[in-house]
Amino acid sequence: TYDPIEIIVVDDSGDKHAKEVATDFDVNYLPMEKNEGQMSAWNRGIDHCSGEYIQFFDDDDQIVPSKIEKQIGVFQNKKDVGVVYCGFQYESGDIIKPSLNGRMLKEVLTLSTSPCITSTMLMRKEIIEEITPLPIYHAATDDVLKIELAKRTKFDFVNEPLVIRGEREDSVSGSMT
Repeated sequence: TYDPIEIIVVDDSGDKHAKEVATDFDVNYLPMEKNEGQMSAWNRGIDHCSGEYIQFFDDDDQIVPSKIEKQIGVFQNKKDVGVVYCGFQYESGDIIKPSLNGRMLKEVLTLSTSPCITSTMLMRKEIIEEITPLPIYHAATDDVLKIELAKRTKFDFVNEPLVIRGEREDSVSGSMT
C-alpha cells in the first residue's frame, strides 16, 4: 500500500533460479555468478537500491500489504529511529509480538530481540550505508546486522504481525551452522 516501491531481487543461487519468476514482475533482477551467501546478496542489493529505506526479505516469508506504509509512518514521527520492525505470524498461526524499542545493543548481544528479524525490519538507508559493505558471515546474519545497527541507532516497532514467517525445514534460520 506504499508507493513508490523499488524491488530488487538478488538471486544468490548461482543458477538463476529466480529469473523465470522475476521476469513476470516489475523488478530489478540481479543474478549472482555463484552462491556467495546472504550477506553478499544484501551487499549487492544495497549497491543497486535508490530508496530512502531498505527492506531485506527472505524468500520463504510473506508480508502484509500495509507493512511498509505502517513502518514509514513510525519513521516519519520518530526521526531518531533507524530501524522499525514488526511482529510476525508463523504459517502455523502462532503470533510473535514486538515489545522492545530504543537503544537495543544489550538485547541484541544477548539474542533477546525476537521478533526483530530481517524480514520484519525496515531500515533507513543512511544507517545501512554506515556499515556497508556488510562483513561476510555464513551464519547468524540477522544477528551480525542487528549488532551493527544497534551500535548506531534506535529501534522501534509496529505492534502488529505484518510478516507471515515461512516454516521450511531447509531454511537458513533453522540451521545451527
